[in-house]
Amino acid sequence: MARVRLTDKSLRRAAPASGQVELWDDLVPGFGLRIAAGGSRTFFVMKRLNGKLVRRTVARVPSGLEPVTSKGELKLAAAREKARIMLAELHQGVDPDSGKDRGKGKPPAPAGIPTTFGQVAAAYFNDPEKRGGARLSSRSELERKVKIDLKDWEARPICEIGKSDIKALLVAKRKQAPVAANRLLSLVKRIFRYAAIEDIIPANPALDIERTDEKERDRVLTTTEIARVWSGAEALGYPFGPLIQTLILTAQRRNEVAGLPWAEIDGNDWRLPDHRAKRRKGHLVPISPLAQTILADIPRMGSPPTLVFTTGRRAAKKGEKVDPGSRPAPVSGWSRLKRRLDRIIAEAAAKAADEPLDMDKHSLPHWTFHDIRRSVATHLRDATVMGDDRADRLTVSKILNHAEGGQTRLYDRYASDPEKRRALEAWANQIERLCGLSIPRTDGEMAS
Repeated sequence: MARVRLTDKSLRRAAPASGQVELWDDLVPGFGLRIAAGGSRTFFVMKRLNGKLVRRTVARVPSGLEPVTSKGELKLAAAREKARIMLAELHQGVDPDSGKDRGKGKPPAPAGIPTTFGQVAAAYFNDPEKRGGARLSSRSELERKVKIDLKDWEARPICEIGKSDIKALLVAKRKQAPVAANRLLSLVKRIFRYAAIEDIIPANPALDIERTDEKERDRVLTTTEIARVWSGAEALGYPFGPLIQTLILTAQRRNEVAGLPWAEIDGNDWRLPDHRAKRRKGHLVPISPLAQTILADIPRMGSPPTLVFTTGRRAAKKGEKVDPGSRPAPVSGWSRLKRRLDRIIAEAAAKAADEPLDMDKHSLPHWTFHDIRRSVATHLRDATVMGDDRADRLTVSKILNHAEGGQTRLYDRYASDPEKRRALEAWANQIERLCGLSIPRTDGEMAS
């Protein structure tokens, strides 16, 4: 059967001279429009119910395409959304026509089948197969997005969330963070794709929603700006201050540093394991003497201590007192942290200039935490910054733990650990010079 995109124009199609014609929607498989010779037009769905192919009426098309004028008439968008719900019910073995009064509520879905968006998202993140998200290195960050950005959908039946809902979500998100909106769309597509594969919904409503164009970020903080960020981090105190300084000294990814457990620290080495690294490929991150000094001053929370950077013990439930038996919570609230840091940096600049604070004038030009990683990589390659300690491109790539192209990578398994150590120690020396630091040397392993 041929499929078309049902539109208001489709609804106005001329009636056949005899019999009837059926148009099948390409957005919602199983949803169609029937036009009879007499001119009546009806939305319907068709799907197998307990092995038998059944057809159920969704609604009549309003005459003249006016708003709903009587019971049983729906416009196209509303009919499409209702069709999604009915198709989901049929998939779950529930006949949409089994109840005379649908206003009293739908028959319950079979036990064990996730029905709300929150339940489906949880099932997706717990699925270890390729279609699921259990093995994603970014799993914790994506789960956080579900809890924060998609919290209004948590209790909604996933079959009731349509394309219009997704578009409205993205419009609101793009006003705040255009790039983040694209990442959110990717996550939504994954979850709905999973639901479609598992036959929880008949089709993925996010399938043909396109992301907006992104301008590749090229922001590189100057060495002077990095020094200002370092000083601002110093004023923040634990845990955010040392965390940001560790980002500057190691050039590792934000979430890899934020989730750093003490167990990964081995003397002057940080051994990032596969399960916490992007691409599921860990590596060794050398810890410079300056980084060792910072880590040595960090309080060890918990018994035994777990996370290096933590905001304290996690509360059992929101609003309750902290549970003394709970594990330390990982760092969160990055947007709030960034605003606080920007203000500290601007206040310091205003004070140095003996001027009243003007955030537009005294703040750094727009930057993000990820820009720190790009900035360190750039300065490591810059002879005007590093002098004779300038690192080669391969060493910088190894520090960043980037994937390498070409066939040579399959044969050359050298990790460049000594070169990485020399580069990061030379970079730490530059930070000491830039920030006017006087760091006592340990010349060995970090003090415990």
